[in-house]
Amino acid sequence: MAEPDPFHPDSAATERIRINFAWLLRLRRAGVLGQLLTIAVVSIGLDVDLHLLPLLTVVALGLVLNFGLQVWYFRALRDGDDEKWRREGTMLLGVTMLADVLLLTALLFVSGGIGNPFWFFYIVNLVLATVVLGGVWMAIVYVAAVASVGGLLFSQLPLYGVGGPIIDFAPPGELAGIGDISLYAKGAFVSFVAVATFTAYFVRTINAELARREGELDRERQRRADAARLEALANLAAGAAHELASPLSTIAVVAKELERALERSEDVHLREDAQLVRREVTRCREILDQMSLDAGESVGEQLVALPTSQLIEAAVGKLEAGARVRISFEGDAADRALLAPRTALTRAVRGLIKNGLDASNSDAGIAVTISPLGSGVTIEVADAGTGMDAATLERAVEPFFTTKDPGSGMGLGLFLTRTLAERLGGRLVLDSEPGRGTVARLELPESGVSVPATAPRRRTPSGIFRPRG
Repeated sequence: MAEPDPFHPDSAATERIRINFAWLLRLRRAGVLGQLLTIAVVSIGLDVDLHLLPLLTVVALGLVLNFGLQVWYFRALRDGDDEKWRREGTMLLGVTMLADVLLLTALLFVSGGIGNPFWFFYIVNLVLATVVLGGVWMAIVYVAAVASVGGLLFSQLPLYGVGGPIIDFAPPGELAGIGDISLYAKGAFVSFVAVATFTAYFVRTINAELARREGELDRERQRRADAARLEALANLAAGAAHELASPLSTIAVVAKELERALERSEDVHLREDAQLVRREVTRCREILDQMSLDAGESVGEQLVALPTSQLIEAAVGKLEAGARVRISFEGDAADRALLAPRTALTRAVRGLIKNGLDASNSDAGIAVTISPLGSGVTIEVADAGTGMDAATLERAVEPFFTTKDPGSGMGLGLFLTRTLAERLGGRLVLDSEPGRGTVARLELPESGVSVPATAPRRRTPSGIFRPRG
């Protein structure tokens, strides 16, 4: 089984479920001990005539539930299945907290109802549910708690001490009417509903804010990690280009001399080998230059107001297969401008289009759609390729990861494009499934600079709109 990525959002969610489950088990064990201790102190120390059989039966049910949860917890830890934790763990947390409310209600029913001071433990259950559970389960636990307290107003078994009843809000063994409920009990119920509602709301609000801040911190950490990797890539490329420049030049010169010396030789293979060495040396230098260019431009190029129409024209204009690109502008997208590094963004868009062309058959075209998105634009590239599975799609934006044949790419294009998009306040989104191709969406904010009105545009063979001259 592959090791889970600890930095993946799903892994973080699974870890939270594990931690919540472990703490819930500890709290439940402490709760059972506390219940047994309380029963002993009240029954023996305070000489209160408790309904021991039903009380101990409820405690025993709690122990059985604890045992079942503990068995599931250890099995889930042993299996290490994140999907099982997310699917079954969340449901078990909700069911367990709902069961806790019902068990507490049963304990209170046989020990005086809301006249029992321990009825405020409903608040503890609600706070735990609000912190640990999602919206649906939290709402279920909230409704169950309020309904349980309301039910205890009308029916409960009284407690008897030495001098007679000490807690008795309703006639024993029958339902009370509204008029039989004391003013204290009515006020206690209203107070509970108010406290429970405000507690659930505020804890939920705080949780949501903490989750939002955590998400922002995760995104900032990711941006910094990407920036560090990009800087390291630029340094690596520059250092490699500097260190390899001299030996590559020497190899190129020697290969050229060999080629000249073998021009009159009858050994054609040796001459071809010398030519191959020169071509490969040239290719090595081009790769190093390309790495330096990509990383350096993305980091240090100046931001300018770049009209969307000019961006697309520049991106497609140098492609040999530009005729296979179908371009369409929606709304006023062609008249919007982006605040971006011209060369780096042009190369990024060209890379997305080239990826689409490479993924599609030689006779198939790709669709490039530029549409408004709020105050910015979305550049969508849809190819007619075979698509990617979930594992490949997840790794597609990693540096040096590529599905192309060796020598066809370095696996940096999508990584640099995503890094550039996030630096500009946008994002790169990939959507793909096997058998239906891939859609790459580059979402970018507008520069705020208006583009001057131009003459009507005409469509070129490659699909680009140009002003009529």
